Amino acid sequence: MSKRTQHFSLKVLTINIHKGFTAFNRRFILPELRDAVRTVSADIVCLQEVMGAHEVHPMHFENWPDTPHYEFLADTMWSDYAYGRNAVYPEGHNGNAVLSRFHIEHNENRDVSVGESEKRGLLYCRITPPALDFPIHVGCVHLGLREAHRQAQLQMLADWTNALPEGEPVVVAGDFNDWRQRANHPLKVNAGLEEIFTRSRGRPARTFPVRFPLLRLDRIYVKNAHASSPTALALLNWRHLSDHAPLSAEIHLCNAHGRKENGDNFYPAVFEAISHAQQKVFLETFIWFEDDVGRQLHSALLQAARRGIKIEVLLDGYGSPDLSDEFVNELTAAGVVFRYYDPGPRLFGMRTNLFRRMHRKIVVVDETVAFVGGINYSAEHMSDYGPEA
Repeated sequence: MSKRTQHFSLKVLTINIHKGFTAFNRRFILPELRDAVRTVSADIVCLQEVMGAHEVHPMHFENWPDTPHYEFLADTMWSDYAYGRNAVYPEGHNGNAVLSRFHIEHNENRDVSVGESEKRGLLYCRITPPALDFPIHVGCVHLGLREAHRQAQLQMLADWTNALPEGEPVVVAGDFNDWRQRANHPLKVNAGLEEIFTRSRGRPARTFPVRFPLLRLDRIYVKNAHASSPTALALLNWRHLSDHAPLSAEIHLCNAHGRKENGDNFYPAVFEAISHAQQKVFLETFIWFEDDVGRQLHSALLQAARRGIKIEVLLDGYGSPDLSDEFVNELTAAGVVFRYYDPGPRLFGMRTNLFRRMHRKIVVVDETVAFVGGINYSAEHMSDYGPEA
């Protein structure tokens, strides 16, 4: 699969907007909320409790928009938007919405209600950024208040995720109402969805109630993608705009999909993934030369280690015998675990470990992004080296 870009990142924001009112419905705040959402400069915004229509409120609030709230929020900043109706009542309805800077190629609202007491939905959008040859699958959810209902809805969410094309990136964000913190395990085991705050900090972010956040209700999950900079936005600026705190994150599609023909696109993808590591990098390779490519790998690992990322490197003693002590020691001093496979001593200047080699070429970042294949770390695999690359 060819790519029109080697690296692609986007920013995701999720917030339950409480139908445009402050906590306890004291004041209609949607225009101010729109201004705050704009300041985040998110590429994709997932909204819950969005008012689709209401017959009575416009008569009581002078600043009530003439358009549906999702259109009002999108305005000129997000060219595409989708809305999925959940709760319907005599005066109107509300639900989930997705705003996107990129084209929403397809959207559908999937009913995940359990019983008749609560209407809940999964708004699915297939988004196609022009820089990519594959879509991004986005799910905006608002799950039920009852534990039994949520567990059934989590299974529906897992089934939906598993039905998507294999290998394509998935982002699921919203209000999970998971105050008992029982969503992460089934979503990880049954669908491969990773909660980004849990990956980075060990548990989801506190988001409710916004003035004194105690409960970890809101989430951002990813699959076949890498995330960085998970942030619960500053309460000082947001606490009067809703009863939930908003969450944001950078999502990276750093060529974890598709085939890399040579070092020209393989190496930048690996270095990019390492630069966004949140916890751990594991690297095994047969050859690592101390040339331009090797120094770039050295720099990427060194910077990650200095950020506190746990890094383990395994090299073959036959394929990589000549790295200088200075080159290796700088990494180990930063905390990199550096090992050689069968570092046999030389006999009369000849290497003795000829028939015992570690030929694997593997990089795994945070157990979510992996690179495998037949490329070692040397300038020989760059196109400007010659036709052998």
